[in-house]
Amino acid sequence: MDVRWNPFGFQLHMVNCFFFMMLLLEIQQCWTLNVEGLALLEFRARIDSDPYGVLSNWNPNDRNPCTWSGVHCVDGKVQMLDLQGLSLGGILAPDLGNLINLKSLVLYKNHFTGVIPKEIGSLRRLELLDLRDNSLNGTIPAEIGMILSLKRLLLCNNNFQGRIPIEFENLNMLSELQFDQNLKSDVLNGISCLNRKIGYW
Repeated sequence: MDVRWNPFGFQLHMVNCFFFMMLLLEIQQCWTLNVEGLALLEFRARIDSDPYGVLSNWNPNDRNPCTWSGVHCVDGKVQMLDLQGLSLGGILAPDLGNLINLKSLVLYKNHFTGVIPKEIGSLRRLELLDLRDNSLNGTIPAEIGMILSLKRLLLCNNNFQGRIPIEFENLNMLSELQFDQNLKSDVLNGISCLNRKIGYW
């Protein structure tokens, strides 16, 4: 049997394969959670206690996390994570640093332990960081001094040790800083866990 080469048929086959692959990619994109959602899932993966089931609607099959409990978005971008007073326990994931549009991170009054990840310093739009009333320890990372947009930094009632980083002098927008009295500071004198305003450096 004589089989003849048909270049037109081969080209048509290749075009069909190309469009089929593009269709698969589009479908996959529709099903894939965005980068912010993936970062939040990594955060949830480090939480070992959620007594009220607050994070039960954090669904990895969603396209974005904007309908999840505690997550607030503007134009589809995560700008606030507010999980205060929920008795959540665990450690803070470095992946929080991937929430590049975040303006407010409020984890006040939970049971988080371990250190503040240095990746928090990547949140260059952050204005409020509230980690009060947890069981965080270690030293406060100097990278926080790179968040020049920071206006309120609340760190009271944890188990931090060492000093307030000298890099905090860079925080010209900062109007409120709360930290425990045991921390030493070369840049701030007389500021403690009392709610005091700053405006003199």
